[in-house]
Amino acid sequence: MKKTTTYWLLAATMTLAGCASDNDLDNNDNDVDAVKITATRAAANTATSTPLAEGETFRFINTTRQDIGRTTKYDAVYQVTSAGITPAASSNYVVWQTGKDNAGNTITQNVFNAVIPSNADYDSFTLPADQSSADLLKSADWQTATATYPVTAMEDKPTISLNFEHQLSNIVITISDDAKSDLASLSDIKVLGTITPYYNSTAHTIQAIVEPATTVPNTSLLTFKDAAGESYTIPFPSSITSLDKGKQYNFTLTGGHNTLTISSVSVTDWQNTTISGKNEVWSEEDGTEYVTFTADSEQGFTFVKSLSNLPGLEYSVGNGAWTPIPDAGLTEPVKFGGTLGSLRLRGKSQYLFGTNSERTVKFSNNTPVACSGDIRTLIDYTQYKTVDTGSAKFGFLFNGCTQLTTAPMLPATKLADNCYEGMFNGCTALTNAPALPATELTERCYYSMFYGCTALKSAPALPAEQLAKLCYYSMFYGCTALKSAPALPATELADNCYQGMFNGCTALKSAPALPAEKLALFCYNNMFNGCTALTQAPELKASTIKTSCYSYMFDGCSNLSSVTMLAEDVSVGNYLMQWLKNAGTSAQSRTLKLKNSDVYNALKSQSYYLPDNWKSDASGTTIIFEE
Repeated sequence: MKKTTTYWLLAATMTLAGCASDNDLDNNDNDVDAVKITATRAAANTATSTPLAEGETFRFINTTRQDIGRTTKYDAVYQVTSAGITPAASSNYVVWQTGKDNAGNTITQNVFNAVIPSNADYDSFTLPADQSSADLLKSADWQTATATYPVTAMEDKPTISLNFEHQLSNIVITISDDAKSDLASLSDIKVLGTITPYYNSTAHTIQAIVEPATTVPNTSLLTFKDAAGESYTIPFPSSITSLDKGKQYNFTLTGGHNTLTISSVSVTDWQNTTISGKNEVWSEEDGTEYVTFTADSEQGFTFVKSLSNLPGLEYSVGNGAWTPIPDAGLTEPVKFGGTLGSLRLRGKSQYLFGTNSERTVKFSNNTPVACSGDIRTLIDYTQYKTVDTGSAKFGFLFNGCTQLTTAPMLPATKLADNCYEGMFNGCTALTNAPALPATELTERCYYSMFYGCTALKSAPALPAEQLAKLCYYSMFYGCTALKSAPALPATELADNCYQGMFNGCTALKSAPALPAEKLALFCYNNMFNGCTALTQAPELKASTIKTSCYSYMFDGCSNLSSVTMLAEDVSVGNYLMQWLKNAGTSAQSRTLKLKNSDVYNALKSQSYYLPDNWKSDASGTTIIFEE
C-alpha cells in the first residue's frame, strides 16, 4: 500500500491548561528533566484549535537524542487525562537534552515531534484500507505536531506546546431522509475504489479518511450494494478539483431507487471532535459538547427524581432523535452502549438539579461508563458557553454511580451554593477529577464532591483564593488512592472551609502548604484524619486560633514525624481537641515545634491536647521552640 511522506511546518500553538498530577510524579520518577506538555489540535485554519480529548494518546519524540547518551528517554507514549498530559501507564517518558553531546558539541536546541496514532511514525504513514469501524477510522487519522526550543528557553524547561494537524483528508457522506428507506442496509461499500469506510446505519453516514490529492481522483466517489444486492456507483463530483490535507469534504446522497445523486457538496475544516469508537457519528452535527455517556457493551440509563417539573431535559441514543425525559423521570432503563452508540443529554433549565438525591443518574448493570461533554449543556445547550451558571446546581447527580470512569467538564467560574455537593459521591471507578477553575467559591460548593471515590488518583488544581463556609468540607473523604494534594493558596479562611477535606486518604503522602495566618471556626477540623501515609504536617503559622480550628486535624496519622504549630495561646477554648490522637505512633522519631515553652506546658496539661508520645520525655520525641 502506498505511503505518504510529508514535510512539516512549525504549527502555531494554543495551550490546554493542565496541572501536574500524581501520575506525573510516578511515571517520571521525579526527574527534573522530564518534559511537560500541553496539546491542541488544529484544522487547516489554526484559529479553530481545540484541546485534545481526555483518553487520547500520542507518541512523543525528542529528536536531539541522536548524538547523546540518554537514548532510553527520547521516545514515549503520552495520554490526555482530566489532570493534564502524562506518560501512558506502560510507557517511559521523555527528557530535555542539555549541555554537550557525546562528541563534545554544545546542544543548541531540542526539537520535539509528536504523532497520532501513538503507534505511527512521524515522517511516513501507511493509510489503512479497512476503516469499517469507528476505531479503525480513528486509527487512520494521521496527525502530527512539532516544536523547537532554543537553549535559552531550554534552561527554564518550559511546558512544551504541541498543535496537532491532520495530514490526510476526511470524506463524510450523509444519506438524506428521502433515501434512507431505500438504503436501510448497505454492503460492499467502497470509497474512492479501495477504502472500506465506516458506515453508521443509525445516523446514515459514510466516512473515510483518504490521501490528499492535487487533482481529482480518477475513480468513483462511492460504490455499494443495497439490501436486494443491486450495485450502485456514485461518480466523484466535478466541483471538487483536489483533496487537501486537514479539510473535510461533505457530500449529501439523495434520491430514491435508481436515481441516487449527490445533491450538495461543501468543503470545511476537519471537524475536531474525537472519534468515539462506538456506532455513532464522529462529529456532532452542530459541534455542541453534549453530556455524553459511552460504554463498550450494552448498558441501561435511568434518571431517578423525587421532585416534579423537569423542564427541557432530553436524551438521544446513537445520535438519533432527541426524546424528552418525562416529569416522572426514566424508570425503565434506556439502552445504549456497544453497537447502540452513546447516550447524550441536553437541557434548558437553570434549576435543573437539586442539592440532595432528588435527581440522580443511574445505570442498570456493571458495564463501565465514560462520561464526557460540558455540564453546562444541561442548563442551556443552545448557549452553554455563555450561559449564567450562578443558579445551576448538580448536587448528587452521579451519586453511587460505581460504573462511572470519567467525569464531564465543569468549566463554570461562577458557582451557586451547593452547586457540586456530593456530585460524584461513591463513584468508586472514577480515577481522575475534572478541572475546577473557579477562583471565588460559594457555600458548600464542593461539599463531599468526591466522597468515597476510592479509585481517584489525582485531585484537580484548586486555585480559589476566596473561600466560603463549608466549601471544601469532606471533598476527598475516603479517597484511598489519592497520593498528593493540590495547592491551597487562600490566605483568608471561612468557617469549616477545609473540615474533613482529606479525611481517610490513607495513601496521601504530602500535605499542601497552609499559608493562612488568620483562622476561622472549625477551619482545619479533621482535615487529615486517618492519613496514615502522611509523614510531615504543613506549618500552622497562625498566632491566634479559633474554636476547633485544629481539632482532630492529624488524628490517626500514624506515620507523622514532624509538626509545627505556632499559636501563642492555647490555654483556653476547644482549639486542639485530639489533634494528635494516635498520630506518630509508627514513626521512629517525632519533632514538635511550638512558639514557646508556655504553649508546650499548656498543651501538656491536657491529655486530649498532647498525647504521651508527643511529650518531651517520650522516646524519639524532640520539642523545639521558635523563641
